[in-house]
Amino acid sequence: MPDPLAVDPSAGALPARATSRPAPDRPERLNGAAPAVQARALERTFAPGAGVLDLSLEVRAGELVTLLGPSGCGKTTALRLVAGFERASSGELMLWGERVVGPALHLAPERRGVGMVFQDYALFPHLSVAENVAYGLAGRGLRRRLSGGRAGRVAEVLDLTGLSAVAGRGVHELSGGEQQRVALARALAPRPRLLLLDEPFSSLDPALRGQMRAELRAIVKRAGATALLVTHDQEEALSIADRVAFMWRGRIEQVGTPDEVYTRPATLAAARFIGDANIYDRPVERGRVATPFGEYEAPVGRSHCYVVVRPEDLQVQAGGTPGRVVEREYYGHDQVLHVALEPGATPGSPGAGGLVRVRLGPHERITATGPIALGLRRDPILFWE
Repeated sequence: MPDPLAVDPSAGALPARATSRPAPDRPERLNGAAPAVQARALERTFAPGAGVLDLSLEVRAGELVTLLGPSGCGKTTALRLVAGFERASSGELMLWGERVVGPALHLAPERRGVGMVFQDYALFPHLSVAENVAYGLAGRGLRRRLSGGRAGRVAEVLDLTGLSAVAGRGVHELSGGEQQRVALARALAPRPRLLLLDEPFSSLDPALRGQMRAELRAIVKRAGATALLVTHDQEEALSIADRVAFMWRGRIEQVGTPDEVYTRPATLAAARFIGDANIYDRPVERGRVATPFGEYEAPVGRSHCYVVVRPEDLQVQAGGTPGRVVEREYYGHDQVLHVALEPGATPGSPGAGGLVRVRLGPHERITATGPIALGLRRDPILFWE
């Protein structure tokens, strides 16, 4: 049997104030060696084991990186540390090669050149779309922000986000998707070096989220922005990102392309959280581990194994592992079968029974219940202990 893939675990911009240290676009840095974001062992805890325990992450210029993890893992706190809304108790943060957090150093949020899109958008209900967008620009009073060169920038950002036709409307007259674009336009108006987005799709209905994900990515790329987006939604993270940073219990456990973190998870927690997975807890006996779909040789000194099989990596196969379909979920674009495997079906694995989820294409003809035989499309992922 080929070697399996084995893993050994161990909405508003910040107003740009006129200061002696402005935050210009610095386009010359875009092609330089310095990452847009470089966090090293940033820590901010609120209780033992809660908060950010070790934020170590790099974001390259021009990237859209999603920070993915379950609720309570520290994602939003991590974003607030980068923005400057939270003070780190230890660690270092550099933005575009400039140290903004370190020993006895905490650069104010408005001096970091960062734009922020909040989860609830934080739009001003008494202002028009154009006035909301202009609010993030430097200058006292909305009239000054909507005059001269600032008016040109507001018009430019409204055009970029497809809001020119509704510039004079109140934000309460807009749909949820349009309100999200207003928040994004306001954050982009001051030309931030870095765009931070906190769960920007959470208030949208499911039918609108897919459309808005594509629109947001297109807008960010057209603007030439660098972005860090926080989400707990795996589909959202995988579909929109250049790279995904998986966060678990206050630490970054893996950073990679969407394909890498899904097909080659670095930890069991990543395998469990990112996408669907059938996971088997198996002992190592006589140097081998038995699974419902075959046996694998164990590395020397290992006594335990977690076997991860993605539902789409299973297929109907004559002569394969026998079982019985007990439930079928049909989604149109695919279908998921719940299969009860027969105990003792796999040689050397007498306890191989149990339920397994199988994802098939919509055109495979499967009865709602009945016998079935399964095989693997590719080898499982093995986590050894």
